[in-house]
Amino acid sequence: MHIICLKEYLERAVVIAERLCGKNSTLKILQCFLLSVHENKIEIIATDLEQSVRFTVPGKIQQEGMVVVPAHLFTQFIQHRPTGEKIELTIKQKTLNIRTPASHITLQTLPTEEFPIIPTVSEKASVYAFPTQTLLRGIAHTVPFTAFSDAKPEITGVFLKYQPPTLTFVATDTFRLGVYEDHKNNNTNDKGFSCIVPVRAAQEFIRIYANEQGQCSLFITPQQLFFHSENVEFLTRLIEGNYPPYETVIPKEKKTTLVFPKKELTNQLLSVGVFAGRLQDVSITPNTQQQRVSLQTKHEGVGAGEAQLSARVNGEEYTTFFNLKYLLDGLQQCDAAEVVWWLNGATAPSLIQQNPATESATVFRYVLMPIRM
Repeated sequence: MHIICLKEYLERAVVIAERLCGKNSTLKILQCFLLSVHENKIEIIATDLEQSVRFTVPGKIQQEGMVVVPAHLFTQFIQHRPTGEKIELTIKQKTLNIRTPASHITLQTLPTEEFPIIPTVSEKASVYAFPTQTLLRGIAHTVPFTAFSDAKPEITGVFLKYQPPTLTFVATDTFRLGVYEDHKNNNTNDKGFSCIVPVRAAQEFIRIYANEQGQCSLFITPQQLFFHSENVEFLTRLIEGNYPPYETVIPKEKKTTLVFPKKELTNQLLSVGVFAGRLQDVSITPNTQQQRVSLQTKHEGVGAGEAQLSARVNGEEYTTFFNLKYLLDGLQQCDAAEVVWWLNGATAPSLIQQNPATESATVFRYVLMPIRM
């Protein structure tokens, strides 16, 4: 094997791929990359047996070949080279030689036959294609709300559902529910699908594809999901089981309607949140006559905070308590300048979303349970 690559092309691939290496694995081979040069392609491959990634890196190929190298050492060396530097890689007697104009190092390699076989796309896989940025937005808006529960593995991932033309992303930890819908996704495959993507795979997808544009193809089988774009392939196992019927949790009843500027609501919550107590609770009290909402926090032995926020208020008046962090998490994912918050009493779920009067191809809805005080 003999190739020449620019430092920045190698760096982007190895930094992301190293995250997938099984750093805590007792198998040394899982702590390595497979560097494969064949069919005029330079590929960097990493896996932890649950997920795998394959980057195609541009470069000059002098001779094809394969080599398995320690991921951490290789990545560290590449990261510390100056931008724009050419890096030359050659193999000699089971040793990888890495040369730059100013340096030379050698790395001992491992047998390539010990590296796990990476699954290929099944002929029976269902195939879809979506804009990469659409997938990124949907996953990023919902992945913060996934649960960490051995008892309910179905909610430890992002539920992905396609019912043409709507692509839906859902996540919940039973205290809150995030739903992101994109309503303009016509596809050559109009059969629709649903699957549960593990939370770690969802997080890795964001890191891997953050700078990717264009289309991303999805190849789906009952057990696996392949993401494929021009230069990157990402494979993950899927979570088996049926996702809970989340639609039944979204409130249909709306006893009280509050309409806020998102930025003002967020800033007021942050200011009174300084005095949130042990439960991180904040009370919400609407006033229809004055068209304002009172936000209050109290921490025994420390202090208390109160803020009055102008809003369009309609419906019943009562005081409801919410977890401050969960409330701010949901507001952060609302892209609109103005949000609507529907309250349904001290024990029923509430719903936050962008103002329905604002036309948009995408909708984010956030269901938040009150705290029982």
